[in-house]
Amino acid sequence: MRELVSALVKKALPSRLLSPIVASRSRRHQAYVLRKLGIAPVAERFVAEHGLQVRYGPFAGIEYTAAAAKNRLILPKLLGTYECELHEIIAYVQQAGYDTIVDVGCGEGYYTTGLALTTKARIIAYDAEKGELAFARTMAEMNGVAAQIDFRRWCSPEELMKVARESERMFVLSDCEGYEIELFTPEAIRKLKNADILIELHGEVKSELMRRLEETHALQVIPFDRENRGRRAELDTMSDEDRARAVDECRFPQEWLWAKRLT
Repeated sequence: MRELVSALVKKALPSRLLSPIVASRSRRHQAYVLRKLGIAPVAERFVAEHGLQVRYGPFAGIEYTAAAAKNRLILPKLLGTYECELHEIIAYVQQAGYDTIVDVGCGEGYYTTGLALTTKARIIAYDAEKGELAFARTMAEMNGVAAQIDFRRWCSPEELMKVARESERMFVLSDCEGYEIELFTPEAIRKLKNADILIELHGEVKSELMRRLEETHALQVIPFDRENRGRRAELDTMSDEDRARAVDECRFPQEWLWAKRLT
């Protein structure tokens, strides 16, 4: 019965109203899972010893706030192992000379602040949950890049097309929990033919998104590799179990779609 009610609510509510509810529930569920799996205590001990600065990876040097790090999958980000499958693409983004970077579903601002620190692009960051957007803004301020970032609540296809019209060379990063099939409409994709797009896939959307993008973009599906998360010296004193918890990203499974504009 609960699943039926949930399905009816999703069908009845427009995405603009539903997305903040889904995001808030997801955050609460993540906090529960991190405690249940023993990941949260490992993270708390690490932070107490090493602090809240990102130590490795493409965004080494970012400072987190304690509030943004709490009850979150924080250790892989501090260790620079987070979404390591994407590091090659992030390195490309950092060197490509985009004038605009759009981060849809920016969360607490890991990619938003990281890309502001490592590129000269104008960055527009969206998140439907106002609490996450506040964390992202605070992180940007702490790291001295708030002036480079425009924080906004909602990214519709029309909004995305408007930004595309104002940009010469654009990169779009999307992690919006299933909304991607509504965001990247055929019309929006036509306007994004000169943009590079990286989409975290949720649900059964891969084949349809690939069909929409195949005429304008070169496509690559990137799978999450649970077994190869990297190794850091800071974890050497931990037990094998806690080392595994430290780099666990709780993905079962995950894929990303990298859509690079056709030249």
